[in-house]
Amino acid sequence: MTEPIETEISSLSFEAAMKQLEEIVRKFESGGLTLEESVTAYERGMRLRQYCDERLKTAKLRMEQVAKNAEEEKLDDSDHTV
Repeated sequence: MTEPIETEISSLSFEAAMKQLEEIVRKFESGGLTLEESVTAYERGMRLRQYCDERLKTAKLRMEQVAKNAEEEKLDDSDHTV
C-alpha cells in the first residue's frame, strides 16, 4: 500500500518535498485535523522527512567527493611543477 506513495515521493524534487513537509507542519500547528487526518499527515510527513534526509546526505557526499577530487587534482598539479 505504501509503494505508490513512496514512488510519488521519490519523484519529487527536494524543494517540493520540503514544501509539502512545511505544509503538513502548518496543518498540525493550526489544529482542526481529525485523528485519521493527523495519522495520515504524520505518516506522510515522516516519509517526506526521510526522503529529504536521504537527498541531503547524497548531496553532501557528492560535494565531499567533488572537494576531494579538486584537492587531488591540485596535489597532482603541484607534483608536476616541482
